[in-house]
Amino acid sequence: MCEEFKEYKVFVEITEVKGYCHYKHRVGQKFEVSLNDTGGMCGAFYAANLHWITTFQFGGNVFFSMFAGMDKDSYPLHCPDVANMVTARMTREYKKTWDDAEIQRVVEEATKEMAKE
Repeated sequence: MCEEFKEYKVFVEITEVKGYCHYKHRVGQKFEVSLNDTGGMCGAFYAANLHWITTFQFGGNVFFSMFAGMDKDSYPLHCPDVANMVTARMTREYKKTWDDAEIQRVVEEATKEMAKE
């Protein structure tokens, strides 16, 4: 099975808060997030970083961080509110590898749902 079929759990831990976070995030808070779940993270922060969360969840890498010598399973995230900046560290842990039968089942279910519409 190739790397594209690996899925990971993604975690975001708040590492720094400058100013006042309206959502009241504080250093040390940790969230499990995914493509479908903010895990309690501020919506604006989540939305601004969803592309990185999705990349990590499905086994992708942030290519320019790897060129900079950073760990491929860790990446810094930043809040879009630059006046009250919240910074976090995103990490991932292996969850499962999708086998061909499971992928086929998901495709068939999606095809049936689309046919109903």
